[in-house]
Amino acid sequence: MATSRLAYPEIASALAARQRRGDIAATAVASLVDTLSQTWNDYFVVDLDERRATQLASRHVLRGFDAIHLAAALTLRDALGSAGVAFTSFNARLNRAAVAEGLVVLEPAPH
Repeated sequence: MATSRLAYPEIASALAARQRRGDIAATAVASLVDTLSQTWNDYFVVDLDERRATQLASRHVLRGFDAIHLAAALTLRDALGSAGVAFTSFNARLNRAAVAEGLVVLEPAPH
């Protein structure tokens, strides 16, 4: 599995936000962040392509972080070929942009 370098702090931030809302216990957040830390090296991490992300943000009206994730997926596709890359997100706009850019999108399971 591959992800943008940005995913690590985004995951930790999202978990902390869920904790502040009372959706998840602090001990669970600590355990999940610890697991992320332990498994991070198992992921292929794609570095930032800020110019490509800027173009994608403008073309698809994406938030900056979303454009960075999409740029990472496209960079990976360029390196591996389209058959080797599928994209997924809980963000419908980002998924539509990925489809428009020619990526296969795996829709997340409803939650």
